[in-house]
Formats: sequence, structure tokens, C-alpha cells
Amino acid sequence: MQLSERKKMILNAIVSEYIETAEPVSSVTIVNKYNAGCSSATVRNEMADLEEMGYLDKPHTSAGRMPSGRGYRFYVDSLFPYKPPENIGAKLRRAFLSQLSETDDVVEKAADFISRFTNYTVIAMDSYGNTPRRVYTGGVVNIFNHPEYKNLEKARRLISFIDSRDSIYKVISDLEGEEGLRILIGDENTFEDLKDSSMVISHYRDAYGRRGGLGIIGPTRMQYARAVASLATVTDMIQKLISEKE
Repeated sequence: MQLSERKKMILNAIVSEYIETAEPVSSVTIVNKYNAGCSSATVRNEMADLEEMGYLDKPHTSAGRMPSGRGYRFYVDSLFPYKPPENIGAKLRRAFLSQLSETDDVVEKAADFISRFTNYTVIAMDSYGNTPRRVYTGGVVNIFNHPEYKNLEKARRLISFIDSRDSIYKVISDLEGEEGLRILIGDENTFEDLKDSSMVISHYRDAYGRRGGLGIIGPTRMQYARAVASLATVTDMIQKLISEKE
């Protein structure tokens, strides 16, 4: 069933609010903060419909709602085609270049830079042809900055994935043929250890056989626009820098 414009607005408002607060979102919040243009009772009815349609979940201990995987997917798809604002892209480029030296490994530096900018964990892989060159991680400790990973089993699964060089290489390589930047949300991930998380991933390749990719991993309650802006900008810089160095 196609969503009405009001349902779309309410769903995107709930996702945005939940990303910001990590707390279930009430109808009162939608009316007061997001200019819903209707009463709280109407918003509650729309939220109930969205829950029945699979876009929202309702925690047992709260009258508010939180996004489901399907709700996040709708939100993410509504962002694209996404082009980072030029002022943000320029700021990221300057900040990244200012931290590079002639001897730095560009990909390793990129993983560290993106992890600090986004507050998420970053994985990266660099190779020549079919031969892995190196696998990198950045900001692994950032896992514990997000309340979702206070659940020790969720944290353990994610750390188990990040700790496996083969898993990082495989997840980046498997998506290499995909066009543009990819976002995988929760159960969309093929690795069991990533099914409580989201991943934003992009790739680069030069004319001399060097190729690779970077991925941002965080909770499904990820700041997707920020993650996409940083990954798209820095991947483009890597593409240019490694081509210049060859």
C-alpha cells in the first residue's frame, strides 16, 4: 500500500527524532516539534496504521513508537539521490587533506578520519587485483558510544565481525560490483554478526588494478546523512589521491 503524504511526513519525523534521541517517539512530540498540521489523536491513528504496516515498532514499556527495519529503509530511500551540501563536502576535503602527509597510507588515514568525524566504527580494505593488500579498522571503541551496544551480546557479535580480517575483506568484496554507495540495514546484512547494525559502504578503483572500499558500521539508529556525506566525499578523495600516486 502506498503511503499518504501525511504518513510519510510522520514516519520520517519519527525516524529523525529516534535517531537523535534513542527514545520512543510520542504523538505529542510529532505535533509540537514537527508541525504535523493535525491533532495528536490523528497522529496516534496514523502511527497505529504505520505500525500495522510494519514501518514502526512499539516497545512494551512505552506509548511511543520506534522505527522498524522497514521504517529505516523508507527513510534512507527518501534521502536519495543524496548529494552532500557543497560546504560540508569542502570542509571534509580540507580537514582530510590537512591530516595527510606524503608517507601516510591514504586508506588507513581515511578509516581513522571517518571514524572520528562520524563517531562510528569504520572498516576498509585495499588490494591489487584479487590480492588483499591490507585490511583496516578505525574507531572500534566507538561501538560503546551508542546505547544499542550496551547489550553485551550485540556488542560481542559486532566486535567478532570487526576482529575477522576475512569477514571484512569478504563483505567489502561481495558488494564491489554494486553501483554507487550502498546502505544495508539490520537483516539486510548477509553476515549474522551485522544483523543488529547498519552499514554504509563505498568502493574505489584505479586504472592500475588498485581497488578497495570503506564501510561505516553503527546501530540501525545511524545518522545516515552524515555517514553518507563523509563516506562519499572521502572515497572520492581516495580515488583521486591513489591515482596521483601511481
